[in-house]
Amino acid sequence: MSEYKVSIITPVYNTKDYIRNTFESVKNQTFSFEDMEIIFINDKSTDGSEEILKEFEAEYDNVFLYDSLEGKKGPGASRNYGISKSTADYIIFLDSDDIMKEEYVETVYNEITQNNVDLVKTGFDMNLGEITFPITQNHGRVEVSHDDVSILMDYNYFEPWCTIYRKSYLIEENIRFLERFNIYESFIFAVETIAKAKNGIILLDDFQGQIWTVREDGLHNKTLEKSDLEYVLHSISEMLLMLVKENQPPACVEKLTKFILSIWSYDLSLSKEPEEVINAFCFAKGFKINQKTMSEAFS
Repeated sequence: MSEYKVSIITPVYNTKDYIRNTFESVKNQTFSFEDMEIIFINDKSTDGSEEILKEFEAEYDNVFLYDSLEGKKGPGASRNYGISKSTADYIIFLDSDDIMKEEYVETVYNEITQNNVDLVKTGFDMNLGEITFPITQNHGRVEVSHDDVSILMDYNYFEPWCTIYRKSYLIEENIRFLERFNIYESFIFAVETIAKAKNGIILLDDFQGQIWTVREDGLHNKTLEKSDLEYVLHSISEMLLMLVKENQPPACVEKLTKFILSIWSYDLSLSKEPEEVINAFCFAKGFKINQKTMSEAFS
């Protein structure tokens, strides 16, 4: 049995200007610091982040630093590596430029242990530098059953942070991040964890548990190669089919499809192959049209 109750997994790549504040927010939790293991995965940083992480590891017995394997691998691979190294029963992912509110770990830990669900999601604040504001759908506290997760098919909940997971759930369902590229890996992971949560989910939408820092040099500015785009389309099609296989209602699949269409108008415009954008929209619209047929096939 692990001596820790919660594993905090943080992938790090060139965030030396942020990582100290991020770590301070973990230390300042109302939840016992000694009951958390903090796992940093250094993804071949070149800006001095590694030296800062080594300071943390040297000072605290519950801080563990690992290097990513075989060169820079991206946040998905780093998080997967962190899962493999974690020893606690519950896992929280924290980006190396984000901040935890003081009551965050205590709040989500109490919810997940007292209600025996697979995961607990919260709202968050968005930090744009000069302004910070809450992101919420004003749902309040909601107990979400596996029968219908439509309420969570929304942009606010398509990230792995602001969530605590039961580790055994991730292991049993073999849920991991895609490792090939750094776009959509969080989105696909989040949707899969939502769709397969047979023990239910608790949503604390009125509690902003973390502060998400939006940076100009973020991964969303990456240009998509044609091969990446094809892989994205395949992965998303598998994700939509998964919702059907998990017997989610047509309205749930419809809601996610509409979301995908809305974000592709921007993200796929980054592709170097403009004709692939057209193909992507045709694919998504075709899936939307054929949902009834697909639902019948899996019923």
